[in-house]
Amino acid sequence: MMNVRRRAAPPAEPWSEADFQPVEAFLTEAQRGATALSPQRLSLIRARLQVRLEAMGVPSFTWFFEQEVAPHPTGAGRQLLVDLTTINHSTFFRELVPLRAVAEHVANQIKQRQPGTEPIRVWSAGCAAGQEPYSFAMLLAELVPNLGREQLDVVASDIALGMVRLGARAVYEARELADVPEERLRRYFLRGREGKKGLYRVAPEVRALVTFQHFDLRRPDWPVPAFLDAILWRNVAIYFDEIDRMELFDRFAGRLREGGWLVVGNCEILPERPTMRKIAPSIFRRVAAP
Repeated sequence: MMNVRRRAAPPAEPWSEADFQPVEAFLTEAQRGATALSPQRLSLIRARLQVRLEAMGVPSFTWFFEQEVAPHPTGAGRQLLVDLTTINHSTFFRELVPLRAVAEHVANQIKQRQPGTEPIRVWSAGCAAGQEPYSFAMLLAELVPNLGREQLDVVASDIALGMVRLGARAVYEARELADVPEERLRRYFLRGREGKKGLYRVAPEVRALVTFQHFDLRRPDWPVPAFLDAILWRNVAIYFDEIDRMELFDRFAGRLREGGWLVVGNCEILPERPTMRKIAPSIFRRVAAP
């Protein structure tokens, strides 16, 4: 039988749909446990990724995948894809009613604590660029005079490394603070001057209450304290499928002290669990096991 040598497939045209296919396949696999990426979302990711890669001098999606993603599954290439895939929209004092309700409960706990006892511990899971944990800390500062780190310890985490870095930096543009009342702007933000005009930085006494960590909620071990007094998991559950959503819900319950609070987004509907009683449409409280 005559041996026929097959011609190698020609390389895909840089930045074409065929060139993007290895990246798309990787993203689809990486979304395990999360809602599937829509064609429109993939198209947006592709466009944003191309801009970033061209600016870095990368010649094609395929080159990026083969050189930076496939050989380094936990490296900078994969993190770039995670950051581009994640939806990081948040605002200061968003959905204020449940946030303030839990802040009032936590403030009462702080006031009742004896000097020298451990601080109240709060976790903002899926914190974006820090708007939520800083908002919560500001609400508590309004309720508890001279609030300090010895009284309150807020941990903020997100899967997007870029967002975590922005949160730790705590600098925001004026348009991001358009809905913040002027009184709070004066009290909790430092206005940039000269070359930094139009920028605002969270005041140091509020920044001192919040620390940031970078990790995926789907990892089996969470580097946050046990026996938390409150968890803010708002507008994040909607990005997980039903199985992972309920698994995370139960894991959060296991991290709360008895009497601790879990706050979800107003649009997120989660059922009660044996140890999680719904107090309000978006607020749950940890109770003793039956």
